[in-house]
Amino acid sequence: MQVGIIGYGRVGKALYYAITNAGVDVAAVLVKKRKNYVKAPLLFYDDLTVQQKDIPIWIIATPDDAIKEVISKYDFLKGKQIFHLSGSVPSSIFRAITNDYGVFYPLHSFNDSKVEFGEIPVFLTASSEVMLDILIFIAEKLGCNYRIITDNQRQYIHLAAVFVNNFTNHLYYIANQILKEQQLDFDILHHIIKNHVETILRQNPGAIQTGPAIRNDKKTMEKHLNLLKGNKDWQNVYKFVSQSIINSNKTENENR
Repeated sequence: MQVGIIGYGRVGKALYYAITNAGVDVAAVLVKKRKNYVKAPLLFYDDLTVQQKDIPIWIIATPDDAIKEVISKYDFLKGKQIFHLSGSVPSSIFRAITNDYGVFYPLHSFNDSKVEFGEIPVFLTASSEVMLDILIFIAEKLGCNYRIITDNQRQYIHLAAVFVNNFTNHLYYIANQILKEQQLDFDILHHIIKNHVETILRQNPGAIQTGPAIRNDKKTMEKHLNLLKGNKDWQNVYKFVSQSIINSNKTENENR
């Protein structure tokens, strides 16, 4: 199987190394701008050179908002077998240029080019049996735990992942800043973070909620808000999340 990759950012680079090591023939990597890539593979900066190679399968590894630009810019993609890696962009974005299109969505935050894809859940969406066979072939080559889903299901998976990954990381950032202002280190929270992650992997999140909001402890919440009076954004986050916990707990109790 011969493939080409468009885009060589964190996701594109990680996938390049993974599929190359798995024995997939990557014939070209097309990038938009010339950069000083370290240990980069065979890169092309113009589509004419790539077009001459007549690569049948293309992986679009650009940022989400660049996928449309890629489709309109590279005419050689027409009629090829194409898939992207985005959680939020529908596979049908390719419908106007090919019949065989899809999505290979790894549920992972790519902070390093060395990624063990065998440990990552991957979600596949395909417009045809031909495309599905290609996606499954790559997933199995990488040793992925894969699942076949719809575009609609994938957007909700992506939304849920934003809550558990991106939003929680921002809360960690806020906690770190609060401690720094008091000359305290973030590592004093490592135990409670680790303990919570281990517990939540075993139990329903709603069943293990603790803290002043679930108890509707208004006195403690007011004290916390007073401590945050120097930062309105953090105060608003505290208020909103606390109210959401109170509302969710009320709904859960009503449904029992």
